Amino acid sequence: MFPDLDCRLGVELGLPKHYRDKPAFEIINDAHDLVGALTSRLITFRYSGYEHFEELGAQYTLADTKRIEFSQRLERLDGNAIKAVNLIDELNHFVRMFVDPWLVKFEDLRVNER
Repeated sequence: MFPDLDCRLGVELGLPKHYRDKPAFEIINDAHDLVGALTSRLITFRYSGYEHFEELGAQYTLADTKRIEFSQRLERLDGNAIKAVNLIDELNHFVRMFVDPWLVKFEDLRVNER
């Protein structure tokens, strides 16, 4: 076991129901995974050679700017699962409301090309 690993459950930290049974370190890891997933999706879009990239350039630029902001906040978590939950919730909301509506169309096109 790692000595500085926070194993307290979400319930002990007063976190919402969705996080109650998760250890703090797992919540923090989930935040890292989500930022990494967004980064991966944006890199794939940017460097895929998608012929209509310019049409979605403004959306991509905003999404990438937010990705940088989320990455910076991730670096400042310092093991704080409560801050990680806030980051996760904001990131999920941003992806669901802003990124998915345009990026899923591109991703579906790529799947259909295979």
